[in-house]
Amino acid sequence: MSMQEFSDNLSTLSYMSRHRIPSWLYDSKSKALFGRTGKSWVLCLLFYATYYACLAAFFTGLLWLVLYFNVPEDHPARTGKQSLLDFKPGLGLRPTVEVQKSMIKFSTGDPQTYFPHVDNIDAFLQTYKDVNAKPDSQFASCKGKDADTKDVDKVCKFSLENLGPCNNKNSYGYSKGTPCVLLKLNKVYGWMPSPEDSSVSNDILVNCSGQNPADDENIGPVAYYPNKTVKGIT
Repeated sequence: MSMQEFSDNLSTLSYMSRHRIPSWLYDSKSKALFGRTGKSWVLCLLFYATYYACLAAFFTGLLWLVLYFNVPEDHPARTGKQSLLDFKPGLGLRPTVEVQKSMIKFSTGDPQTYFPHVDNIDAFLQTYKDVNAKPDSQFASCKGKDADTKDVDKVCKFSLENLGPCNNKNSYGYSKGTPCVLLKLNKVYGWMPSPEDSSVSNDILVNCSGQNPADDENIGPVAYYPNKTVKGIT
């Protein structure tokens, strides 16, 4: 094949490759892609970017107005009888290493089995340590006749010394086979406990027992900290 024939064949292939592209996809004369020139595409993208930005700003502003005028910042929107809890706080416990299970399993001879429980209690009590570091003026008066139940913005100061032997130094009793379990009332906004007989005790009293008689035998004697006894009942 001569050089002239090779050049003619190359020109033919080049001509065919250019004309194989449909004109609706790319027009070589007007340099249009899908019927739009580069300037047209830029203006189109700019329009839709501005349009959707304004649309997003409108809905964001509308949502902010709805939340601002309907959801208060300092308390839940539904309280008291309107809330799902209906002034019936639940009783929680710590440690809760496994959220789906309430059974606490460990072996006194294997520290690795109870270290997670100790760490869980430490993390829970750290909040109390941080709060107790604040000045006493930021706490409500909750002792005896001086108790002030009207100041709902303040909480009672709970000293961790009230937990007795339940502390980190002795691994909360887990190393000795006498594990500590912390009980806590879930917070219900606006709920104020009303004692039946304030002359006896202003504290919330609880009693722990097994579901079956065999459970009581396995658990053994239970000590409460702080210990409050009313009419012989802890």
